[in-house]
Amino acid sequence: MKQTSKLLSSLLALTLFAGSALAEQRTWTDNKGRQILATFVSIEGDQVVLLTADGGMHRFPLAILWPVS
Repeated sequence: MKQTSKLLSSLLALTLFAGSALAEQRTWTDNKGRQILATFVSIEGDQVVLLTADGGMHRFPLAILWPVS
């Protein structure tokens, strides 16, 4: 039972760490050179959903974002 509890705790810590690493604000650039500082939220179909520091949720077509974004 202790091993199961230890394993579950480790998995939870790993999940939280990975989630916080993905939740970093970064600069996203589109194919026209426009930029937005935002955090990745999700992909919905062909749209990327980003969250800006002011709490705004923005959707952008995946096709217009530069691959390095």
